[in-house]
Amino acid sequence: MKLYNLYTSLYPTYLKKQEVNISYYFGKTKKIELTPESFNFYNAVSAMASSKIESEVMDIDSYVRYKTTNVKYIKALTEKPNDLFRSYEFAQKNKLTKANVLKAHKLISKNLLHTYWRGRVRDSDMVIRENNKIIYEACLKENVQKEFDDFFIEIALLLKKDLSVNEVFFFASLIHLVFLNIHPFDDGNGRTGRLLEKWFLSEKLGKTAWFVQSDLYYWNHKTQFYKNLRQPLKTNFFKINAKKLV
Repeated sequence: MKLYNLYTSLYPTYLKKQEVNISYYFGKTKKIELTPESFNFYNAVSAMASSKIESEVMDIDSYVRYKTTNVKYIKALTEKPNDLFRSYEFAQKNKLTKANVLKAHKLISKNLLHTYWRGRVRDSDMVIRENNKIIYEACLKENVQKEFDDFFIEIALLLKKDLSVNEVFFFASLIHLVFLNIHPFDDGNGRTGRLLEKWFLSEKLGKTAWFVQSDLYYWNHKTQFYKNLRQPLKTNFFKINAKKLV
């Protein structure tokens, strides 16, 4: 899937469906002070919200307390969210590249996959199920490595382009969606896709993009989130309420 080709066909409709001024509301993130404490708080919210989408039990407020105070919880509740939290910290210190996404996946999948499959593109076919029903079939195993490689070539090109704030948010959501269609890993694709979306935003718009609460928004609108993911790509648009993202 060529990201820029999809841009040509989808971007005009994306703009028509926008209900708010994304540039205006994104500007509000610049008022948040860039401190270790602020990153710790927003990373905790993002990591736990993303983990909740994957059916983790711990609630978001408890995890934030755990990360910002001395309260202790049993390891079973915190180990997978902690893996994701560490991947956010890694992304904030490193450039968005294919090699670094593979390293981030190693962190994300520490308590999901056998060591061999962490940070490694799958070599088996993958179907995505919901309530024991097949929702869609991911990229075939024969094609997944090439699609994955081509995907990051296109991301590298996008990172060099001058894009408006609207275009950056469009491509960030499109990158998330195309990544999930490829579904390159045996597990951890959802967590990685949500991280990847915000990683791209931060590369193009600066560090305050990590304070955009997309993960929390997706969790709070989980039904709509999955409904959008199930639609054919050509008609799929993330309807973003920027007031709730910031």
